[in-house]
Amino acid sequence: MIGNQVSFVSNGIGEVGSQHFNTQDQETEYNIDLPKIPINFEHLTQGYQYQPQLKLECECDCGAQKVPYSQCPHFVDPAFRALFQMLENRLQHLDFVNISSKNDIKMKLFRQVISSLQRIPCLFNVEVNQTNKQNVILQIDNKQQKFPNRECHIYRELKRLFPIEYQNYFDNKVMFVQESKLIKLFIILSFSANILLFCLKFAVLLISKSLSILASTMDSAMDILCGFVLFLALKLAQRGIQKGMYQRILHENQTLVQYIYAQRYETIGVLIFSSIMATLAIVLFGESISYIVNISKGNIVSIQFGQFPMSIIGFTIILKLFLWCGCSLALKKGFNLSLQAYRDDHCNDTFTNIIGFGGAALTFYLKGNFIYCDPIASTILSIYIFVHWVLICVSQIKNLVGHKSCQNTLDEYICRLLHQFACSIFITEVQNLVSYSSGALNVIEIHIKVPCKISLVGAHSICQSIQNGFEVLDGVERCYVHIETEECTNIF
Repeated sequence: MIGNQVSFVSNGIGEVGSQHFNTQDQETEYNIDLPKIPINFEHLTQGYQYQPQLKLECECDCGAQKVPYSQCPHFVDPAFRALFQMLENRLQHLDFVNISSKNDIKMKLFRQVISSLQRIPCLFNVEVNQTNKQNVILQIDNKQQKFPNRECHIYRELKRLFPIEYQNYFDNKVMFVQESKLIKLFIILSFSANILLFCLKFAVLLISKSLSILASTMDSAMDILCGFVLFLALKLAQRGIQKGMYQRILHENQTLVQYIYAQRYETIGVLIFSSIMATLAIVLFGESISYIVNISKGNIVSIQFGQFPMSIIGFTIILKLFLWCGCSLALKKGFNLSLQAYRDDHCNDTFTNIIGFGGAALTFYLKGNFIYCDPIASTILSIYIFVHWVLICVSQIKNLVGHKSCQNTLDEYICRLLHQFACSIFITEVQNLVSYSSGALNVIEIHIKVPCKISLVGAHSICQSIQNGFEVLDGVERCYVHIETEECTNIF
């Protein structure tokens, strides 16, 4: 259902979120309610009822003297007035849906509102360095803003609607983590740790002659090889267009870039990684079965698992557990396919080392029928490694052929479309939103309807704003926005 539509006679330019929407001096309708959405997203609006609580003050105190509310300088621009009127409804719906990215959506919307607000003459506007805020969708200004000495009625209302975002924006208490450095740090630590652990395990293998330790050592050797594969994939990916820069690079027609989608090298790297690990698991399984057969025939090979081997394997388990937690933490700050592969590898190694440790220790200390524990542990490890990496291999193949995103991901994307962008006041209907994988990242296609009176310049600004906003998100490669009107609709 399309809700309230407020008509204003615009002067032709509406500055909303640092974008210009030209209406060619015609009466323009701004949709201050939720636009119509596709049927597969109707569960996001079922049971939702807007409860108006916005009580603007009768007088405007934005100037030296109080004037009637209708003469507020902020509302001279009808686009900003419509944006301000739709805020409460959109924020209530965002709280109703309560998706995981809610706080991020609110902050980005607040920045757009503030950017529009500070372009309108007001006695209480805070002067900011616009050089660092040319595009609030693409950039985050980490410089501390100053609280207004006094607040006009608009600022007071924004403070009520965005209490946390208002405080964080002006007080700058949010910690801006340099995500790329954190990710790079744990990738380097993971690769270095794998080299160290391989050397230590190889020494333990020479002493113990344990088959389960052999499985663990071969696993570490493959970690180093596969880490090298991922390193090459990352270097190749850097030769292409970097994430979030597609629009700019293609617009500037830079011929130095040879590979448009070089980021997919990372997916190929993980695919090679998982294939090697699955192959290794098959080899280990064959060796384990052969070892069990030899024991049953009386060909027993004694193992040595004293304090030194035990301490080395114990150190390995602790280090792998630390790296597993560290990589998981870094992935919460930002997405990186190589780091995700290392995280899965550390998780795998933590459990495999525990099983290998248990099998070797039981065989060495208890002997008797417990001599089967070592090859049995190796067999269990090989089966686990094979199944784990085959599943990863299959998932990467699905990603390469364009696997459709899950409903939770689609829900997040449409909530961002409805609530993150100030230009959503021009959207009357969301006809469709689809998302599918393109390697490790997703491609989003959005079909929207806008009023017929929107000019070509205005439609382009809406399209560009939405595309830029989505393409800087983690997990998104490209976003394509298709705009239609009631009078101009594709017929297939």
